[in-house]
Amino acid sequence: DKTARVWNVHNPGKHVVLQGHIQKVRALAWHHEVSYLLLSGSWDGCIRVWDVRGKGSCVRVVLDHHADVYGLSSHPERPFLFASSSR
Repeated sequence: DKTARVWNVHNPGKHVVLQGHIQKVRALAWHHEVSYLLLSGSWDGCIRVWDVRGKGSCVRVVLDHHADVYGLSSHPERPFLFASSSR
């Protein structure tokens, strides 16, 4: 449905729906140092950075991937450097 959803394990009835991608979301990765930041990658070629506190807002859109995003990863010692992959 082109969204990502984040549930609160301490409050199961509460969840955040992250909307903004125009194709299916295929990749997710949490930030290693900033616990409320989530990255999502989609078949639309975009990588979005979300602040999942509150209602979940998109704080950055990265358009440099140029293909379907199938994977996202970061290194714990370089937390602001992410790698993305396609098929």
